[in-house]
Amino acid sequence: MRTETQLVAVDVVVTDKKGNYVRDLTAKDFHVFEDNKEQKLKSFSPATDGAQASDQKRFVVLFFDTTTMSVGETALAQQAAVRFAEAGIDSHRMLAVAAFNGSLRLTQNFTEDLGRLKRALAGVSGSSQFDASNTSLAKTAAENGAREAFSSLRNLARGLSSIPGRKAIIFFTSGYPPSAQRSTELAEAIAASNKSNVAIFPIDVRSASGPTRAPSMPDISETPTTGGRITSIGARGPQQPRGAPTDSATDSFTDTSAATRQLMDTLAEGTGGFILRGTNDPFAGLAKVGQEQTTYYMLGYTPPESSDGSCHKLRVKVDRDGTVVRARSEYCKSKPQDLLSGKPIERELESRAAGSQSGNIAASMQLPFFYTSNNVARVNVAMEITPSALKFEKQKDKFHAAIDILGLAYLADGSVGARFSDTLKLDFDSQKEIDELKQKPLHYENQFEIASGQYSLRVVFSSGGESFGKLEQPLVVEPYDKSQFNFSGLALSKEVRAASDLTLDLDALLVDDRTPLVANGLRIVPDGSNRFKKTDPMTFYAEIYEPSPIAAGLRIRILDRKTSDVIGDSGPMKADTPKAPGMVPLAIKIPIADLPSGSYVLEVQATDTAGKAIKRAADFELE
Repeated sequence: MRTETQLVAVDVVVTDKKGNYVRDLTAKDFHVFEDNKEQKLKSFSPATDGAQASDQKRFVVLFFDTTTMSVGETALAQQAAVRFAEAGIDSHRMLAVAAFNGSLRLTQNFTEDLGRLKRALAGVSGSSQFDASNTSLAKTAAENGAREAFSSLRNLARGLSSIPGRKAIIFFTSGYPPSAQRSTELAEAIAASNKSNVAIFPIDVRSASGPTRAPSMPDISETPTTGGRITSIGARGPQQPRGAPTDSATDSFTDTSAATRQLMDTLAEGTGGFILRGTNDPFAGLAKVGQEQTTYYMLGYTPPESSDGSCHKLRVKVDRDGTVVRARSEYCKSKPQDLLSGKPIERELESRAAGSQSGNIAASMQLPFFYTSNNVARVNVAMEITPSALKFEKQKDKFHAAIDILGLAYLADGSVGARFSDTLKLDFDSQKEIDELKQKPLHYENQFEIASGQYSLRVVFSSGGESFGKLEQPLVVEPYDKSQFNFSGLALSKEVRAASDLTLDLDALLVDDRTPLVANGLRIVPDGSNRFKKTDPMTFYAEIYEPSPIAAGLRIRILDRKTSDVIGDSGPMKADTPKAPGMVPLAIKIPIADLPSGSYVLEVQATDTAGKAIKRAADFELE
């Protein structure tokens, strides 16, 4: 027999109200709560200077969002970063340099070589098109860049998940325009950081660069938080996260700076970091980040049993008045992309996928894809499964069922280009709830990345016994170059929510690590079926990829699938495209109420100003 014990490590920084580190606490002074239940400490390391330095390397990423910075602001940030590297690099501290200039670039991987770091930092360049006099253009460009910048921050945090211990990202930026959608982007960045045990230390370089500085801003310092600090955006229900900006803010620098400070404060609080503010010497604040990495307590406890992928809220309390406590707000048991790997059920489903026998559980599937980098796309698998064949068993006063799911993307030569596996668990309190579940198809979603190419995706699923489902659908992902104009696949939907409702779904985002489809303040839920009723709010989601500041055109047509006759035509339309490079999400409702029942094709064509046209199509049935 083999037993396994998991230990959750929680690193904790404790300061007094003036920002001075408190180093004389003992294990008896700490209380750790998981999901509001106190846990017994199994290990404790004190916070004397250098105590952790001798045991473990510390990893810091210097991350520059150059799309928001002028040349002068970038130079100021570079100088501070060089001084930080000179003062703090040694055999125990590893630094890396990353930049966002429309796409995420890792210019220097983790190293203790000061020469390499200086060369990488010298290569970070600010925007040569910065134009403070053109407020409208600057705001439009920043809004488009903000979405991609926060996505890059999230991906950067995810990439640090395999590195042990506490990591830090120092985030240099010059601010973002106010937007209600920032709450969505914040939620995803904070979720990814907490899963990877990454603390974020943002610094608004614009507020430290001189002439446009708001007079009321304080000097750079650690921003202390109170006992009411955010522990999870999801815990706030339908409300906006504290500090989330709204669309009502004006275009003035003061309001934009205030919104940026609120964003940065929320980002820092949610990950256990702190915001760096004000003055013309950012190094003063960066020095505190270096000290922070050697002056923290390490607490460990054995968590209660929970399923893979589940996330749990953390809270640390200290029995000493006048102290400020910082720690990550949650941890997650990682859920692997290939959850069934190595299990007997995986081999069984692989055999069914390769076999000729068709499944006996009815289901449907749609596979829209969205590019994430050169020749790489994210496939959104959406399925609707008939739940009548599900087998429920009584377990601990609950009715329990599970569906094991395996997806294999086959190339023409029979090799597998990508795969995913998962287990969908269902638990209900009563038979009545099960009966209600079986009244409509069961919706399932997953995402996986795949290289450009032509595939046949087979998805096999089983709830146990001889009953199983099997779906197969072609998947063609054309080559993609971020320097070229392009267009994604089409995701059809009959469910659209307000993007602010993502705060309610944060736990799902944490568990499944899915990227939601959000456009125009709306979240579009991809449907696994292409069948619609005339009363359904049929909507499609797509993404335009713009390499240069040009406006894209759209044309939407509905064709009779049998005759190819044009049933409806929008004519040339101008896409709501910011005059800046980047990804542009679209969410457009299609009028179907007056169409006769039948089989149709939704055809969407995107065209750039150079005349390049890309056409995507999706079949649908109208009842």
